[in-house]
Amino acid sequence: MNFIKIPKIDEINKSSLFNNCGSIDGTIHKRNRQHPGSYEYFRFDKQCSFIGSQIWTSPMAEIYNFTFSKGHNNHQGVYNRSFIKSFLSANNLTLLADGAYSDSSLITPRKPNQKRLDNEQKQERSFVEIVIGYVKN
Repeated sequence: MNFIKIPKIDEINKSSLFNNCGSIDGTIHKRNRQHPGSYEYFRFDKQCSFIGSQIWTSPMAEIYNFTFSKGHNNHQGVYNRSFIKSFLSANNLTLLADGAYSDSSLITPRKPNQKRLDNEQKQERSFVEIVIGYVKN
């Protein structure tokens, strides 16, 4: 299930430092209600049922995409199943992401010898974290 209409390519804002079109991150939302099919939402590592979500924000914190998923998926699994991966690849776009992701269209902070650049990436990615905070509260 996708919400928030993705803008046209010429409407996508880009960051000047990384030339990326925003940030992506995921989170989980605890689900207390049990029903038939709940096993698809159950995470054995957390011993609870969850609904997952993934958010793509612009460098200015505009929400470009909000995807819900069954809670047993991790961030990378939701990304792999969403249209975002193919959209980025087809349009030669990149997003900032945290270490839970791995893809050629994603810029992650994994270079220990580039501490300053990693800190800049984390700071720029903070917009998606703030949006997730609003969604969860």
